[in-house]
Amino acid sequence: MRIAPLLAGLATLFVTASPASAAVDPGEILLSEMNCVACHEAPPAVTARLASRRSPRLGAEGVRVTPHHLRAFLENPAVAKPGTLMPDALHALEPARKAEVAEALTHYLVSLQKPDTRRPAAASSMLIHMGKTLYHSVGCVQCHAPQELPANASANPNAATDLEKLQATSVPLGPVVEKYSVNELAAFLKDPLQARPAGRMPSLKLNDVEGRAIAMYLLRELVPAGKPTRLDGLLYEYYEEQLPELPEFDRLPPKTGGVTDAFTLKVAERKNDFAIRFRGTLTIEKEGEHRFWTRSDDGSRLFIDGVKVVENGGIHPAQDREGKMNLTAGEHAIEVVYFDGGGQREFSVQWQPPDGKREPIPAGVLSHDGQPMVPRGAGEFIVDAGKAAAGANHYLAMQCAKCHGDLPATATIDALTPNAKPLAQLRARQPSGCIAPTKPAPNAPKFDLTDRQRVVLLATLQNQGVLAEVLEPREAVRRTMTALNCFACHARDRRGGVEGLRRDYLTSEGEVDLGDEGRIPPSLNGVGAKLQTEWIRTVLTEGGAVRPYMATRMPQFGKANVDHLPELYEKADARAEAQPQPDCFAPGMAEQANKFGRRLIGTTGLSCIACHNFAGNQSLGVPALDLATTGQRLKWDWFRRYLLDPQSLRPGTRMPAFWQDGKSTMVALLGGEAEPQILAIWSFLARKNFTDLPPGLAPRP
Repeated sequence: MRIAPLLAGLATLFVTASPASAAVDPGEILLSEMNCVACHEAPPAVTARLASRRSPRLGAEGVRVTPHHLRAFLENPAVAKPGTLMPDALHALEPARKAEVAEALTHYLVSLQKPDTRRPAAASSMLIHMGKTLYHSVGCVQCHAPQELPANASANPNAATDLEKLQATSVPLGPVVEKYSVNELAAFLKDPLQARPAGRMPSLKLNDVEGRAIAMYLLRELVPAGKPTRLDGLLYEYYEEQLPELPEFDRLPPKTGGVTDAFTLKVAERKNDFAIRFRGTLTIEKEGEHRFWTRSDDGSRLFIDGVKVVENGGIHPAQDREGKMNLTAGEHAIEVVYFDGGGQREFSVQWQPPDGKREPIPAGVLSHDGQPMVPRGAGEFIVDAGKAAAGANHYLAMQCAKCHGDLPATATIDALTPNAKPLAQLRARQPSGCIAPTKPAPNAPKFDLTDRQRVVLLATLQNQGVLAEVLEPREAVRRTMTALNCFACHARDRRGGVEGLRRDYLTSEGEVDLGDEGRIPPSLNGVGAKLQTEWIRTVLTEGGAVRPYMATRMPQFGKANVDHLPELYEKADARAEAQPQPDCFAPGMAEQANKFGRRLIGTTGLSCIACHNFAGNQSLGVPALDLATTGQRLKWDWFRRYLLDPQSLRPGTRMPAFWQDGKSTMVALLGGEAEPQILAIWSFLARKNFTDLPPGLAPRP
């Protein structure tokens, strides 16, 4: 399967009972994903409709991979990374010349990047285990192949076979052990849109530790055997516990850990109730008495070679404590521990060497022992200025900038590749040019396509008239969701959704079982009629989320790639019969909201707070979605229809139907009538500020 499983399967994605689906076809998606109009000029209307995938950035702020992988990729993209969209631009060259040009391009592209002076990351069994859990829970395996069986695999006799199928049909990761160092892969995972702005690899909102953990897990084959070596920085372990005093750290399981260059609270993941242990080696230059201080709120201690030098334990406001120790020149073990028991927090570590001044311990004297993880096949690479200049010339002459953008040039163009034919002239009935099955023209790139992909491309090129038409909203939504692979998680219009073994990797956070609603991404059927347009934009572009119990995270694809979707959803799902938003601030509405809506939500009414959190306050039972976000997220018409008949809009939901035959059991409130009670609830929830909580809900401390 070539190009990518997503593209190879486009024909089946568009099989539907609706004839309107013919407005978007697999060949059109291929034209867009292959960015054909970068070379083949097209009218503005066609270019706008295709909305072609942007290619990865190169240069100082772009993709950073190992030089030896970059060289191999340029020589033969499809072999170096199966499934790539990058064509072979050097296919017409003789092998020796091809290797020479790839080498020159490699030197040029590497020359544009700042040298990485960091030492290789040290292997951490804790981070590898953490990365394994994250990779299989936050959403990676909804596109990429799982690498382990799910926790409940014993309940599925076909799990092992299904896993093999997924590994053969998922979006391939490629040879990551040759391509990346831990540092570079971690940086990419944290912010993939920096190097790959098209959003096909979205951000999963990973923090530094999470990105490093997943990177270390994916590169776990690089963990070497043998004696550890000296590496920069301190090892740290981070614990989330409510503590009255510094704990016995060896008896506690850390939540995360990693390497940091200083004694700092920046590695903490929340404001209060946590502990950190730092360990490493302190290199002493001059023998003599060394003074040490810790300043902390709450407790801290400092040890040198296992001897406690500074005691600053207990719960207390920020205070300094000092200790001193005679140290010989050379290396000494250092350990500092800290905990926060609530309230304010503060922490710093300082020293004063002989004949020195009091200052924070500098990073240059701190290190740790570890087993460095070095990319497979890596060796010393020194940029050759002559080769880099030749590579710049090739970059310009081959018109690489048409996809990747202009880069600093260090050479004069020898010759430019002739411009490609306009898209409108590509109407051949047999595949030729850059999509030829065997030998494209020497000046054309070679795409690695299947016969089926060539067929759908030719069909689209022979019927280009439709490409100038504006897509209807429903087809435009389907088009974007297909390109970004949203259907891997979400169902819409009888397409997509998580199926098969992949469902077993979706879990809930915490110990409360919310069923499928707590772990499966929601259906997007009618989402434009359900959610307010600005809330959809908040979710897509600002990381808005209201389901903290769901382990799988909503990806961020980049504003440029999805900012058009909120309005499209609204237009596609508009209901002519939808009721307009009521004015909750009209005379009498506020009073009704307080008098009836607030009571209906509380324990004196329908007891919605038995399941739902409210304004950050914990529910009385399971921690379901926070009701205080209702007015910000939902449209009144959908809210009303949902409360009247939850199963009709969300089949399988645990939400009960309170109004059987139009009446509730709370006849003392508005006569038990459905419409007035639902309007009263909405009027209360539509507020932005809640001064009075629903009855029965205890405010958070």
